[in-house]
Amino acid sequence: MDFRQLKYFTMVAEAKSFTRAAELLGLAQPALSNQMLKLEEELQEQLFIRHSRGIELTDAGRRLLSHARTILHQVDVAVEDVRGARDEPEGLVRVGMPRSMGEILAVKLLQEARRRAPAMSVRIVEHFSESLYALLLERELDIALTYSTENSVRVVAELISLQRLSLISPVNSDLPSTDQIALSSAMELPLILGSPPHVVRKLLTAAAMENGTLPNVVHEMDSLQTTLSMVEGGLGHTVLPATLAAKAAQEGLVEVRTIVSPEVTRKLHLVRPAQSTPTRAQLLIRNLLMELLQQLPPEAREARYSDALS
Repeated sequence: MDFRQLKYFTMVAEAKSFTRAAELLGLAQPALSNQMLKLEEELQEQLFIRHSRGIELTDAGRRLLSHARTILHQVDVAVEDVRGARDEPEGLVRVGMPRSMGEILAVKLLQEARRRAPAMSVRIVEHFSESLYALLLERELDIALTYSTENSVRVVAELISLQRLSLISPVNSDLPSTDQIALSSAMELPLILGSPPHVVRKLLTAAAMENGTLPNVVHEMDSLQTTLSMVEGGLGHTVLPATLAAKAAQEGLVEVRTIVSPEVTRKLHLVRPAQSTPTRAQLLIRNLLMELLQQLPPEAREARYSDALS
């Protein structure tokens, strides 16, 4: 097994097609197929399942892909270290973020990255937090902003911010005119929540179960704007960080009440793989994300962890 075979194998696995991988690599397909056959013979394991739609990895192939990505990343780090005299970071950085963060951060991140390091390219993937975390573990992302983390030696997670969750209600909802509501009372209301594994849904369900109840979900909706429109239309209540409904609240379209007894909070983490050395480009993106989060205006900025605990 050599470096070239690992590079070819990774390209085939990610393209899910020998034909497409050969095009991307600038190789004849028979030559690429021959290299993969040699790799399977050397490992004495079948790596691919071939079918009419392309290929899928076997269990052995998925294990090799994880190792191959780590090895190829470390080679990139070594090359960059040897070229350390160069001032400008370069290479591709794959960044994941929830859609709610992508709406306010993605364009600014791309603009600032281009300004500071034109030779660097950034790929942004927007998805649910659970999916982003899984992609990071599979080494399909280099860094991610996510509300979903688990205690694992496989990742380094930096706690960025913490948000209290609030009940977002239609105006004239006949609820008491206070700015707080008990969790048990909120869970009895007709709720519009994201479908599992949406992080807010997961947090609410866990908190409610600890208090002997469950959320009364009457509609499932994964779009933030559509959810708010449904609330404005009187179809139910939802639960979100108050910042995500701030504009609608200011315009008098919804009412916002902080959930208490107990409070339910959502934590934003910046996560990267633990068992790999970040490249200079990845470090730059990490630092840019931290800067941009601190520069967000008050109505969009999440509470910093130290402030949220007070």
